[in-house]
Amino acid sequence: MHSPVVGYIMKGYPRLSETFILNEIHLLEKMGLRLHVYSVKKGSSRQHGIVQRIKAQATYTPEDTSVMNAPFHVWLRNNLPRYAGSHLRLLVRRPKSYLQTLFYTLFGLSMSISFASWPYWKRAFIKDFLRAGYIALQVLQHGHIGHLHGHFCHGSTTITMLVSHMTGIPFSFTAHAKDIYLPRLNPRDLLSVKIEKAEFVATCTEANRAYLAQFNHTGTPIHTIYHGLDTRLFGSRMPSANEPETPLILGVGRNVEKKGFTYLVRACRLLEDRGFHFRCQIV
Repeated sequence: MHSPVVGYIMKGYPRLSETFILNEIHLLEKMGLRLHVYSVKKGSSRQHGIVQRIKAQATYTPEDTSVMNAPFHVWLRNNLPRYAGSHLRLLVRRPKSYLQTLFYTLFGLSMSISFASWPYWKRAFIKDFLRAGYIALQVLQHGHIGHLHGHFCHGSTTITMLVSHMTGIPFSFTAHAKDIYLPRLNPRDLLSVKIEKAEFVATCTEANRAYLAQFNHTGTPIHTIYHGLDTRLFGSRMPSANEPETPLILGVGRNVEKKGFTYLVRACRLLEDRGFHFRCQIV
């Protein structure tokens, strides 16, 4: 008998900017795990070489991505017909779970947000519900999905949580960076709701874990899993007995504004001005 398959739910796949997720999928497969990716849209034509080594198949939602950022009525007009068939089949297959999730989307999630922002979030939740219904049917038809996992704790985890509601399959999620800290991505207690509903939560730094723990009112396990980096490749040489060790500041990431390397360079200047001796390496 085959082991259960883990369904990874993402907003875009494969993305060149999310190599850490691609590496995670590849390493999990090397450890013997079977995965299937469900994504709202396809990544760019430029791909990291690791994609060629991933065995997991990908299923994409059928929406018209050309209106991804269009006004809601335009998005709904273009995409509702694309989702209607899947939702009807899901309703027939799991009527109680489907209707409960629809009610929860329209009314239960509203308890997590303010009245003033309700019009915006109602539109966002309807989009996520339509996407979740399509993915839920695909998951049930697959027949071997035993666990669901969302990457980033904003919209993709909302979809994952709704798929879990409709299918009865447990879920978890990985919280990464701004998806944790920007209130507009998880207004009021929506992040707490997601943590409460999840089997477990993963994140990539101890600071993130400590921050998420503030929203964990139900004892959901929160794990710190660092992005893979062999620090031995960047270690400084061993100092002699009479030579003090010079600290090494190591920054790793894409050279884009949101990674903050300009702040790191400025900080190095401040440290140097104050007489600190160190080395800094940006990879």
